[in-house]
Amino acid sequence: MNTLNIADIYPNRLVVTLGSGTSSNIIDDLEIITQIGAIAEIRLDLLPAIDVEHIIKNATCELIITNRSIKHGGAFKGNINDQIKPLLKAIEHNVSYVDIDPDIIPKIITINNTKTQIIASYHNFTKTPEDLENIQRNLIGNTGYIAKIASMSNSHLDNIFILNLIKNSQNPTIAMAMGNLGLISRIICLKYPMCLMTYTHMENAKSVAPGQISINTMRDTYRANSINQNTRIILIISKNSIESNIITKLNTSREAIKNNCLFVPIMHANKIPDIITQYFYSTLDLNDFYLFEEMNLSSSSIKGLTSNSDTFNYVTIRNNTILADSINDPSEIINKK
Repeated sequence: MNTLNIADIYPNRLVVTLGSGTSSNIIDDLEIITQIGAIAEIRLDLLPAIDVEHIIKNATCELIITNRSIKHGGAFKGNINDQIKPLLKAIEHNVSYVDIDPDIIPKIITINNTKTQIIASYHNFTKTPEDLENIQRNLIGNTGYIAKIASMSNSHLDNIFILNLIKNSQNPTIAMAMGNLGLISRIICLKYPMCLMTYTHMENAKSVAPGQISINTMRDTYRANSINQNTRIILIISKNSIESNIITKLNTSREAIKNNCLFVPIMHANKIPDIITQYFYSTLDLNDFYLFEEMNLSSSSIKGLTSNSDTFNYVTIRNNTILADSINDPSEIINKK
């Protein structure tokens, strides 16, 4: 049986969050977002008073209308009844999506509008809970709503928890690990068929959430529109920063595009053997690791690794065997099968 791929049903999986500007500015931004084939999220709680009806009527791209409360990491300070008023107006005008806090679910659940899809969101700005599946289940309940989970990443295990949630989900899912450590989850999530969306910001605007990547970087550097379950993710690990032009050059090369390979950086990394081991045994189908600075690692430092040399900068798994090698340039990895 073929695996359902959300991208076949929802081809636009990049969301651009708008949290500043006037109604006129937003209409201009929506034209740009339409041209690049993305979805726009309108964060009412971060914006001055705007005419929601006017924006919906003039939008030529799909919209998500959000009015996040302070309690859930937003800026809306009023009561729930005032919070939902613009959301109800958006539903009345058949907006594509509204994003609601868990507290609002009882207020929205009785509304019957098959043209508007409801995203029920959970945010945790301090940690990634271990019971993500239960949180997802509670958000969906018996409503058929789309569950969205955004939690702070304090370790690479948190990234793995978030990505495993998407990979193993039976429903269209939005999930991301926030913060600089979780940045890679916003890219890699698109590899898994049940990933519905990932969030970005406009190129010349501040990110609305910790770790958000600009829409241009997602499209041009990470080729986000072409990531799929067959994309081979190659993690480049560095103790320091990696110049963005290096990643762009690798990902936009003819060979990388032809072979559906994508280089994703893990920067400022500590305990590199632990990072490699965690991702190797995560069942996330992440099997290629390039060490940006040549490392002197003992083969015993990575569980299951057998190597004839203690000096290597590339680690991979093939046929359930972990191998180490030394290569001159990360682009050589593309042709290693």
